[in-house]
Amino acid sequence: IINGYVAMLNSKALGLSAMAYVHIALLDHTQPTIETLDNFVAEQEQIIECCSITGSNDYVLKIIEKDTENLEKFIMQKLLRLGIVRASTTNLILRQKKYTTALPL
Repeated sequence: IINGYVAMLNSKALGLSAMAYVHIALLDHTQPTIETLDNFVAEQEQIIECCSITGSNDYVLKIIEKDTENLEKFIMQKLLRLGIVRASTTNLILRQKKYTTALPL
């Protein structure tokens, strides 16, 4: 039942002050496109969460960077240059009201 243990670190104390949810819609849903996204997500330490979702977008990524300039650079120069994203919307996280990994058992 236990997948692992983690320490919950203070991101701001570590110099990571910019977080955002990036909603993406893919160009298509072919196996090569999905594999490209999966490999990219696995390789990028800035992406701390990735979920497939319902609605007009296909995925939501939670991305963390040291500042908004580096966040923009990551999105524009890495994510969008993959050539598989049709559209994206970025929501900057202003403040986290709750952050936990505990499950309601």
